[in-house]
Amino acid sequence: MPDTYLQGKFDGGTGSESTFAISKKDMALALELGREFDVPLQIAGGTYNDMTAAVNRKEWTNLNYRVYHLLQEERAGNVEVRTQPKD
Repeated sequence: MPDTYLQGKFDGGTGSESTFAISKKDMALALELGREFDVPLQIAGGTYNDMTAAVNRKEWTNLNYRVYHLLQEERAGNVEVRTQPKD
């Protein structure tokens, strides 16, 4: 995470990350399965709500799954938490 999110890399990078839209779909499937088996998923539900808010921003749809963390930065007054990239 420090080498991606904390450096502000939301465009994929390694090729192993899924796009944000796919991650949101996967989260919806996980929530559906959890409801089917009566698993309490309050935190996952909140995460899904954040993902929904973020995916509605069309410019973020094709970025990787970490991009929804930018919502929290906005809520904190556009505070960015970043590390310096390794040379």
